[in-house]
Amino acid sequence: MLSGVHHIAIICSNYEVSKKFYTEILGLTIKCETYRKERDSYKLDLCLNGNYVIELFSFPNRPPRPSYPEACGLRHLAFSVNNIDEVKQQLESSGIKVENIRLDEITNKRFTFFEDPDQLPIEIYEADNYDKSFSKFQASLTQLSTEVDNELPVLHKQLSEEYMQVVADRRVSCGDTGSIVKKTEVVVKHIFGQTVDSNVDCQSGAAQVTVAATNRKKKSLSSLIEYPPDVEAIKKYLESPSEVDIAGRDYYGLSALDKFVSWNDVNLVKLILEYLSDDQIVDNQNKEGNTCLHLAVEHDCQLSYEYLLFHEELKQVKNKNQLTAVQLMQAKSKNWRM
Repeated sequence: MLSGVHHIAIICSNYEVSKKFYTEILGLTIKCETYRKERDSYKLDLCLNGNYVIELFSFPNRPPRPSYPEACGLRHLAFSVNNIDEVKQQLESSGIKVENIRLDEITNKRFTFFEDPDQLPIEIYEADNYDKSFSKFQASLTQLSTEVDNELPVLHKQLSEEYMQVVADRRVSCGDTGSIVKKTEVVVKHIFGQTVDSNVDCQSGAAQVTVAATNRKKKSLSSLIEYPPDVEAIKKYLESPSEVDIAGRDYYGLSALDKFVSWNDVNLVKLILEYLSDDQIVDNQNKEGNTCLHLAVEHDCQLSYEYLLFHEELKQVKNKNQLTAVQLMQAKSKNWRM
């Protein structure tokens, strides 16, 4: 129904004073200024970074709106800033009284308040430095584009374009870190066969791209094995973690664990699980969100399925159809033992 916030309307008591405050002190730019003679009223359209955000009005003999004590209704206007200390100093050098900086106990971000000429509370809130963080992310991807699969440069270009669209659509704010992290997660998980923590910030996400790239330089165990398996060779690969990426995927997106499960070879499943962390086992999902336990069901690999049932956390993972492997198996057949 709603697509976004269009603008914020502010009525001021002294048009010239407020105009100077919002344009010269806060740095908003004028898009359009209109004087409506029949109403003795000015309407000033203001933009922030090219985006239309505020309509500043003047009307004669308007009653003041009390800011204190706080009452019901609209509370305050808030702007995101990259460097709250620097902005606070700039405001104070312009004669604006700014409160002490506080910490948001929910987001762990810093914020503070000051007032416009009519005592309207204005908040500045510390946001992530997207340009700096994403530049590091892009640099990592650019370096990788010459080292990995041919599809990466295309994905890198798409990623950059998507990021610019996010900025253009005004969706980048302190609350939208996840949009960038999600893109990082997609690249890392489906190109490098690694996992990114969805709770990390942009800089940590970019760093994990580099870590994934380092692992990518190793040969994935999955790309080194084929059916029928050479068990002795597999054991040697497992003993060479500096050269072989045990959790990595092959060209078709399959990990070695996926293959052992689909071959219904419990001995190899047991063997590789000794070299994988719980996170690598649980997060070993393909593009459909299926774990190795889901694959066991799909390929009718009863031995693999029954052996993997010991892993309680693995049993709780849902695929993109919101089904756990146990639910998938129950829907598929009533003949297997639970």
